[in-house]
Amino acid sequence: MGQIIQGIRSRLLRIGLRGGCLLLFILLFQVQLGAAPESIDPRERQRLLSVYNATNGPNWSGNRGWGEGDPCRLPNWQNVVCTIDNTSVLLLNLGTNGLAGTLPSQVGFFLALFELSVDHNKIGGQIPAEISMLRSLELLLLNANRLVGLVPDGMMELHRLGIGGGLDLSYNGLYTHNLELDRFIVERSPDDWKLTQTIAPTGIEATVMHAGVVELSWEPILFTDFTGRYRVAISTQRDGPYEDYASTPDKLTSRLSLADLAPDTTYYAVIFSETDPHPNNLNKVVSLASAEIKFSTSAESVFSINPGLNGSWVNVDTLGQGFFIDVFPERREIFLGWFTYDLELAAPKLTSVIGHPGHRWLTAQGRYDGQSANLAINLTRGGLFADGAPVESTEVGSMVLRFEDCENGSISYQLNTAQLSGEFPLTRISGSNVELCETIAGVNSQVPD
Repeated sequence: MGQIIQGIRSRLLRIGLRGGCLLLFILLFQVQLGAAPESIDPRERQRLLSVYNATNGPNWSGNRGWGEGDPCRLPNWQNVVCTIDNTSVLLLNLGTNGLAGTLPSQVGFFLALFELSVDHNKIGGQIPAEISMLRSLELLLLNANRLVGLVPDGMMELHRLGIGGGLDLSYNGLYTHNLELDRFIVERSPDDWKLTQTIAPTGIEATVMHAGVVELSWEPILFTDFTGRYRVAISTQRDGPYEDYASTPDKLTSRLSLADLAPDTTYYAVIFSETDPHPNNLNKVVSLASAEIKFSTSAESVFSINPGLNGSWVNVDTLGQGFFIDVFPERREIFLGWFTYDLELAAPKLTSVIGHPGHRWLTAQGRYDGQSANLAINLTRGGLFADGAPVESTEVGSMVLRFEDCENGSISYQLNTAQLSGEFPLTRISGSNVELCETIAGVNSQVPD
């Protein structure tokens, strides 16, 4: 008889009959067949009570009969369907039922279980490793909870989970480093589960800005839909305890300045990702902590390159020549336009339609760190005025760009093709960005959020 139930249920799953409709059908089918008057295995009953007690059962929205009598004998415990002989649990349909707390390890011992649905609840913690023992399982819905951490590798043992919808882990804080497990989950999920997970950011780096300010940067998580943030917690002890210190306005932001830190002090920081409640999950989901990063503030103020340096600069000994500088903090890169001349004056008979034949336009680009940047110098050729034809850019040398403060810097350069090298000071032409630069750099200990 149990094989009859299993065969009918498999057919119903293939045509899309699930959840409450399937539960009602099996109940009616058992009544028609005249279910044997046996009692549930006492161990199976205790497993149900373990789930009930671990997930705040008294406050479930549907808990009729739980804790009273035999879970399988009519009237059975609400949302529980048993095998035809009344000895084992066949379906546990607890989706959208007010569950809270964590899933106990005992949930993995319902060896006859076909369906486990606990979606759209408030279940937190990790998925118990014992869930890999549910080898009869064809439908597992864990989506829209607060689950966090590694998905157990043993989940790959659940071969009967339906392709394209038999497994749903979406809208939690789950992850895996196991590529084989990831493929297993993707095959059985309605969508790419990784795109909906609130997990800790990776690639965290710390840059000392000055005595009391450090900038943290990281790789944003894939799930940037809906409102949320990154929350930074710090400690002066390895492994905490940590205290919340600052947070970003959204999940797209990839850097944050920590201001008013004690000078000459070693700190340890972790970052949490957070996603606020939204239509697909009414819970706020908070990731596990990121890997801990260690950094030390400086004893004295250290200037750091920032977007307040954007604008026009000049070497006062060579007026009529100059530089345009653009800082891109999101990539930690600088672009520099260098407007200068050739080594020799152009021949009197050499003419040009626009500009002077001796004009030279060089560009430099590269990453910065702290107060200096190592840039590659390029020469662009082949262009015509207001013409969209492709141009040729060739690397012709290198430079080190360094800033002492918001108004003074220096360049040391080497032009390989011309066998030229040298160094000269830089001075800002316009003061329009000085206030912004000093604010970002932490002058007077003022750092914007």
